[in-house]
Amino acid sequence: DVLIKAMHAELTASGFDIFAAFPAGAYNNHEKIASKPELHIKAADDSTLAVIVANSAALWDPFIRHVKSSDVGAALVEHDDPLDEYTKAICTRVLAQVAPKEDVHIVYAFETLETTGRCCSVHTAGHVAGLAYYDAEHTMRSIHPNFGPWFGYRAVITFPGRKWTKSLAPLPGDLPCPCPEEELKAVKEVQASVLGAWGTVPEKESWEGLLRVTDTFVIGKEHRYSEQQANFHYAPDATSRRTILRESTD
Repeated sequence: DVLIKAMHAELTASGFDIFAAFPAGAYNNHEKIASKPELHIKAADDSTLAVIVANSAALWDPFIRHVKSSDVGAALVEHDDPLDEYTKAICTRVLAQVAPKEDVHIVYAFETLETTGRCCSVHTAGHVAGLAYYDAEHTMRSIHPNFGPWFGYRAVITFPGRKWTKSLAPLPGDLPCPCPEEELKAVKEVQASVLGAWGTVPEKESWEGLLRVTDTFVIGKEHRYSEQQANFHYAPDATSRRTILRESTD
């Protein structure tokens, strides 16, 4: 599909290198989603084309270049959630470029019912799209077969006027967990320790603990974020993110 290829190419150039198409019904009818209409994505019917957008470590360099070179770069550094703003700017630009006359609906991963009145379980969407296994039972984390835990979901986009077909991306059926049970057990133990201490230790220490949980995974270690990127994603607050971003763009 020309639209899908164009979208993928443009998003990848901006660091959003993980991408999958799927039928909206696979998500809306999922056993954990079907009874929660507030989490449904906009669709004309079950075959409506949906796309999930994510990124690996490849996001960092384009993001930093954008902050350093764009007219809005200085404002982004001062924003409480600069990566969310970057995500919105890139998705808006790409869709205006490749689908200017399309009926398009976007739900960003950072949105909640409380803040924007809409929300999507991106982990469930990624699972039904065959992108990454969602370990809802043990670690509550999504695990990519190549990147392991070192990736992040950014948005789900639907095109109510278009249909998903198997030629775009056949769905995988029952998605298997890509790492052994022993690995999940080790991750779960570290995570339980970190979460059990939450609120009793400094916030910075708690977030460093979450990074330690991610580092416990063996799968995807070769795709680990750089120290700057990891510290940015696991920063405890906007002030810390701002400091890291300033250091990264000097």
